[in-house]
Amino acid sequence: MDSSKSSWSYDVFLSFRGEDTRKSFMGHLYEALVRAGINVFRDTEELKRGMQISQELCEAINGSRFFVVAFSKNYASSSWCLDEVVQIMSCMEGGKGQMVWPLFYHIDPSEVRKQTGVFGEAYIVHKERFKEDLKKVERWREALTKAANLSSWHLYDSSCDEATLVKEIVHEISTKLNKTLLTIAKNPVGISSHIEKLNSALDLETNDVRMIGIYGLGGIGKTTVAKAVYNCIAYRFEGCSFLPNIKEKCNFSRDDELTKLQESLLQDILLIKMHRSISFSDEGSNVLRHRLRNKKVLIVLDDVDLQISKKLVGHLSWFGSGSRIIITTRDFHLLNKLNIKWTYKVDKLNHREALELFCWNAFNNPVPDVSFEELSNVAVEQANGLPLALVVVGGSLCNCSKLEWESQLKKLKKIPNQDVHNKLKLSFDRLGDLQKTIFLDIACFFRGYPTEDVYSFIDACDFYTRSEIEVLIKKCLIYIEYNRFQMHDLIQLMGKEIVRQESPSDLGRRSRLWYHQDVQVLQEDEATENVEGIVLELPKAEEVVWLDAKSFSKMTKLRLLIIRNNVNVIGTPRCFSNYLRWFECHRSSSSLVLYTFNPKNLVVLVISRYPIMHLVANLKVM
Repeated sequence: MDSSKSSWSYDVFLSFRGEDTRKSFMGHLYEALVRAGINVFRDTEELKRGMQISQELCEAINGSRFFVVAFSKNYASSSWCLDEVVQIMSCMEGGKGQMVWPLFYHIDPSEVRKQTGVFGEAYIVHKERFKEDLKKVERWREALTKAANLSSWHLYDSSCDEATLVKEIVHEISTKLNKTLLTIAKNPVGISSHIEKLNSALDLETNDVRMIGIYGLGGIGKTTVAKAVYNCIAYRFEGCSFLPNIKEKCNFSRDDELTKLQESLLQDILLIKMHRSISFSDEGSNVLRHRLRNKKVLIVLDDVDLQISKKLVGHLSWFGSGSRIIITTRDFHLLNKLNIKWTYKVDKLNHREALELFCWNAFNNPVPDVSFEELSNVAVEQANGLPLALVVVGGSLCNCSKLEWESQLKKLKKIPNQDVHNKLKLSFDRLGDLQKTIFLDIACFFRGYPTEDVYSFIDACDFYTRSEIEVLIKKCLIYIEYNRFQMHDLIQLMGKEIVRQESPSDLGRRSRLWYHQDVQVLQEDEATENVEGIVLELPKAEEVVWLDAKSFSKMTKLRLLIIRNNVNVIGTPRCFSNYLRWFECHRSSSSLVLYTFNPKNLVVLVISRYPIMHLVANLKVM
């Protein structure tokens, strides 16, 4: 966590209409905030030039943690002030934890909320003045409505004690400044929509205790979303704690690792250093239950497993009314085991959002340079909406020439960036051996294949298909769409890279082969006993390739063989693996014959223009 004092250019931004408030209330408030050691930015008449707010003001707004917007009778008559409100509300919704407090200065909040009275009159004038740009006027209207619905301060008439209200505002801001905020993504594109969707699950107005699960595949932005939510709502709780990257940092076979997490949680929430360390995790669970049962707390456990969840947040009764516990995970199955009712899946970015995020990292701008538009779209398509990939790849291409872009993108199409690969591979590493085998089969061979065909194949391999497939789905590694297996492009690339790294230089020692040039170079005398599956498909239909059948002879573990598109096999293999379950051959003239192996285990046979010598009973022929 970063100190808020070091994270912002300004603590407070004051937005007001000068002639209404400067000489009285806002002047006193500004001086009181400065005396309290709070770094304040207030706009001055010298900055208000032209029809739009200046770059300097935009930077000040973006760099401020809190906003006090003083709505006065003449506020809405200033297009400058209205532009400020739009920018301020946009920042508040950006997920960095920026907060807005409206101050209604001698005006009824409903006039601001509904644009009636003097605000309604100003709105009519603006519609006429900006009739060529009514979208701008509508943005003003939406921003005013949103701001007026926030918790606020009121100064109705001269009988109100302005000095008391000034003290109240200064005290509120000083208290909030002591809450440490989390650093989130530099350019949190799409975060506001996630926060908005999570609001109903959080339902902060109710006093029940809730656990909310945020899940999705690695690199999709679960942690960023959780941090943004934390920043936006932390001020509403008595105590808060965010424990990041739990699985990555801790070895939970050791009890002392659990006790350290329990101590961190207590110190974060109680804001005190533990006088004595917790001896073992069961004791720590009892301490947590005893010390936090009457406190309204916000706890975020980032990337957890079942054991740590039970030791840190074992039951809702451990926490006081109104508490919220947020858990992030790649494994939806974990949320089911914890009986979490409210869950939220973080999906990939749409193309517009993906392009914006990529461009921020590649060009420090939300749109691509004109000469890089086509290449930027290629990069975004390759990242397929995964924020991690967009950030990493965009950053790697920043300030590079066109030639470097073309070379890098061509390479990334075959081999993923190492940072992206390592992050995604964490999900694979946590699978069981059987789950890893099925995942690699789907990644290398079966993406887009009908589910029933794949189930038949994997069942025939004695892989107990259904339950293992469910695990892969719940871990967000694969999904089923229109009764076909699918996965994210970069997840598939990660799977293929795992196989490539089994033997980077010796192709015959890899378990799976799918790239036509790799299969073609296999020789009869090469050690190929590790090969379990081969797909040979040419990228261009007009190409013709000749393949020596003898190269199959040593593939004693071969379970799958698919040959497509003008591949001609020379000769007959001396033998075929008896493990072969799937044999597929299209548009080939070949002397391959099925009597060279015992076909009793074959479950899928797909043939086209192919001389089959005999078929097998109980076989699925396509």
